Amino acid sequence: MEIALIAYGSRGDVQPFVALARALRQVGQQVRLLAPPTFASLAVDHDIPFAPTGADIEAHLRSRIQTVRATGAVSDPVMRERAAQLGAAIQAEQGTEQALEHISHVLRRAQKR
Repeated sequence: MEIALIAYGSRGDVQPFVALARALRQVGQQVRLLAPPTFASLAVDHDIPFAPTGADIEAHLRSRIQTVRATGAVSDPVMRERAAQLGAAIQAEQGTEQALEHISHVLRRAQKR
């Protein structure tokens, strides 16, 4: 089975997917991690095939924090941007049999077994 793991966010959001990808590969599954480009080296360090998707969320958040501090204005288009990026990532993975966007999906499936 070919599985695409789609992770978005900070390292704390992406790193669990690296662990999941390693475990899946150890049991013979084909896995690819889709995550922001800044996490390519994390995937490569663990021998996980990687495809960059989305923007550097940590840089974006630093920029937003600076804007809020400077202006006091809080408007956040991140969710619309994230949805579009994830949609594009999922569309790019049409050939895979499974695409997991969030670790909770995996945990729910494991609990049902």
